[in-house]
Amino acid sequence: MTRLVSRFAPALLAVIATAGVAQAHVPDGEKFVIAFRQACVPGRLSYSAAREHIASVGWKEVEQGVDENLSKLLQKSDKAVLEEAEKDWTYQRTAFGGFIDGKPHFVVVTRLHAPEIVTLVGCYLYDFGATAPIDPQIVTDFLGVEPAETVDEKGMTGYTWGPSPKLPRTLDTYLFYITKGSPMRDASGFAGVLLKFETSEPDGAE
Repeated sequence: MTRLVSRFAPALLAVIATAGVAQAHVPDGEKFVIAFRQACVPGRLSYSAAREHIASVGWKEVEQGVDENLSKLLQKSDKAVLEEAEKDWTYQRTAFGGFIDGKPHFVVVTRLHAPEIVTLVGCYLYDFGATAPIDPQIVTDFLGVEPAETVDEKGMTGYTWGPSPKLPRTLDTYLFYITKGSPMRDASGFAGVLLKFETSEPDGAE
């Protein structure tokens, strides 16, 4: 399978850092979902494996301030997780940047460890410049299951798929498109397209 994410040179990092505003475009759903599969599926069973694999397929680890949209999202999501976490829970996350069809995209991988309850490894692919949703059928074909839930209101379109038999230990998969004018933008922390899932990390993995 051809890799869709271009490898970063330092100059490309500078392009993202100075872009300021995501490049508005209609996303290519096929390429977006393939990029998600390439980045998020192989290493999904552990945080360290996910980080190593994502870097190996061309994504570059980035600092929070490299993109305004990413910074706002991470600040909001970090705060939300930490507010809900119990004292003995631990939370880790890493953000990566790359280009699909010349447009900046970001992968965020997380690990939430709740002792004696569950450890979840999350993988999220964001396209902040998307001005239209992608076809959910592409995700359905990837997972091999039909959507269990859909929502279309207040400038947000969303789909939820239950666990796929193709992805042992992986929980629900979510696809969202949120317009810039949607009131859901403030609640979610972003506008654009997001595809994500979380996987229950096996005992002994890190």
